Amino acid sequence: MEIKEIRNKWKSSGLENHEAAASFWDSAAAGYENKELPSWQSNEFLRLLAAKVSFPSAKKSLDVGCGAGNYSLALAPKLKAVIGVDLSPAMIEAAQKKAKEHDIKNAEFICADWSLLDIEAIGWQHAFDIVFAHMTPAIDSAAALEKMMACSKKHCFLTKAAKRQDSVLDPLKRQLGLAPGSVFDEHIGEVFELVWRLGGCPEFFYRHDSWAVEHPLEEAFVWYRAKLKTQKKIGSGEEQVIRDYLEKIAVDGRVKEETRTMIVTMYWQV
Repeated sequence: MEIKEIRNKWKSSGLENHEAAASFWDSAAAGYENKELPSWQSNEFLRLLAAKVSFPSAKKSLDVGCGAGNYSLALAPKLKAVIGVDLSPAMIEAAQKKAKEHDIKNAEFICADWSLLDIEAIGWQHAFDIVFAHMTPAIDSAAALEKMMACSKKHCFLTKAAKRQDSVLDPLKRQLGLAPGSVFDEHIGEVFELVWRLGGCPEFFYRHDSWAVEHPLEEAFVWYRAKLKTQKKIGSGEEQVIRDYLEKIAVDGRVKEETRTMIVTMYWQV
């Protein structure tokens, strides 16, 4: 597949979904703010970074779709400067708050939509030794991935969920005419081929993960409606479908979801 064909096939879902995504992640920010910073001893992504990057020579990193900034803040003591960018104002506020709490002064967090960011205008082309996007929907198109690569001097890391199974979200997606599972599954071939054709030699690393979450019924309705809005328009009819299904599966007024997935990290040098 030629690069032009990949670009045409793997495109963003559109600005409307990005706006819905910002609202969704705003609502989730409080939970991420309370998470502990990942440990270099136990976190698999940080251990991979340590194995692939020479930190005495690496000076600066860019975290695309940084959320509450946990990985940037973990990296900060090893680098001269770390920058995180995310479209959610609440996530950026949480990242800035955590930086102050940990007395980290070389971290900068910027609220911006990656799909709209002009990296040339702000001087980010080839400006970072490490560029990574960890478990974020920000890399949702060939253009977004190429922009990420254009910011890097050397190291690129992309981590996504694949072969994902959500016990509640997947049936809801089917009822609303959406494909269940991870969107990344649809494009992993294009990701590899685009990096390959642009000169990279990508390596893949895999790990399996699972978790369970539980919400009161009304909270679950708000959460799933917001999540599904990031993929399609949700009108009153679709809202009723969501509510009816959640009421059907709720136990004692609570909705429990179990998730199983494969976490895929791709590493390459530009």
